[in-house]
Amino acid sequence: ICSIVSSSYHTKKDVVNIALINRKYFFLPLLFHKKKYKNFHLIFTNSYDEIIELVRKGKADLGFIYTKITEELKDDKEIKISEDFCFPSPHFIFIHPSLTQFIETLLSIEEIEKISFAEVESIKELFNNLENFLEEWANHDIVEAIKNSPTIGLMIYQEKIVFVNEYAIKLLGYTEEEFFKMTSLDLIYKEDLTEKVVENRKRRLSGEKFPAIYDIRFIKKDGNFVFVKCFTSTILFKGLHSGFVLFYDISHQKRAEKINEILKNINRIITTSLTEEEIYNETCKILVEKLGFKFVWIGIFDDKGRRIPKFYYGKEDGLIEFFQTTEHICEKALKEKDIVVVPDLRSNFENNPIRKELLKRGIYSSCLIPILKNGSVVSTLSIYSEFPNFFNEDIIDLLREIQRDLSFAIQRVDRIKHNMIIAEALKHSDTWILVTDKEGKIIYVNEAVEKISGYKKEELIGNNPRI
Repeated sequence: ICSIVSSSYHTKKDVVNIALINRKYFFLPLLFHKKKYKNFHLIFTNSYDEIIELVRKGKADLGFIYTKITEELKDDKEIKISEDFCFPSPHFIFIHPSLTQFIETLLSIEEIEKISFAEVESIKELFNNLENFLEEWANHDIVEAIKNSPTIGLMIYQEKIVFVNEYAIKLLGYTEEEFFKMTSLDLIYKEDLTEKVVENRKRRLSGEKFPAIYDIRFIKKDGNFVFVKCFTSTILFKGLHSGFVLFYDISHQKRAEKINEILKNINRIITTSLTEEEIYNETCKILVEKLGFKFVWIGIFDDKGRRIPKFYYGKEDGLIEFFQTTEHICEKALKEKDIVVVPDLRSNFENNPIRKELLKRGIYSSCLIPILKNGSVVSTLSIYSEFPNFFNEDIIDLLREIQRDLSFAIQRVDRIKHNMIIAEALKHSDTWILVTDKEGKIIYVNEAVEKISGYKKEELIGNNPRI
């Protein structure tokens, strides 16, 4: 097997395009250049003519063909014959022991000669080397595909992190140098740093091989977190037992699950609560327990327009007492009746006493939601997160939905109160009040009907007024 070369080819090319027929023995010349396979791009063809045409047009830099065919190309100015990739390619005939009578006949043919056992072993070793070479090439391409994936993070750790791919750097925001100063445990959100995670790390670094899958939160450089699904294993990296981690972002999926769960709970509150107190208390509890906020409180406006904390849930840490003694009117929320988000409380906090107090307690972002009744703001829902920039578009969309639901629920409670007052008034009225359905059957009578008619309520319900 010999190689032909395009006239435009030069040996310093980063990527060498090689045309060959897709049969294993045409890979043999590459064995002499196995260290360069990272630079090879293979173009498979169905014929030698196709190989020659690709090389002639410069679409392939090299082509593998039999030496005999190269004799026809000596005068072709677009093609050169190269010795770099030439490979001796004798053909072998193996005869089954039951057919030994044909051996002498074959050996009588001039171009056929008997080979030694050592030569047979050499051929077997050659093809074994080729299989190993192709497996090494495949493994390299698999690793490169993962390393360069735009959606899959790759991390290798020993005592410290020793490798990360570009996607991991982009997703989490740390530089490569910053990663290399961290352990794998430094990335994990404290609530997800379980004993099992710590123990599995020790087992990996001691060389124990086992797979594991986690849904876990990684802390980003900006202080926020990202939900990831991790596939972990144990490998040998540069001579040391190491943890191998593949991960991808599942934050959107996790948020969608949380949002659906929260909206179900909010809808339950709307349909079952009979008082504003019940609505407010349950809402605060759900937002802390289901969405992971650090602290939530609801302020009711007094006669002077000040927000008075009435309902709260979470790690209060003295905040309620602070708010009761501090003026904190949010004019923007009152005027625009819209959600107000402070993505990072660390910005411009020096002259803001409220931000200072929140930062002292590990709160880094906040959100205020005005709650409306009949078009007017009657209360506000304040939400605090321990993560900066926590209130992304998905969270804000959820909070808008909660704002609408709470406004509806409060107005519903008002209607229930109003109806109950009217019902009580009608019940005790001295005026005869009798209600029938569309078929003329009595469905309601007040006390006056009982007194005037002499009938008991139970005797009248379901009968016709003609009674």
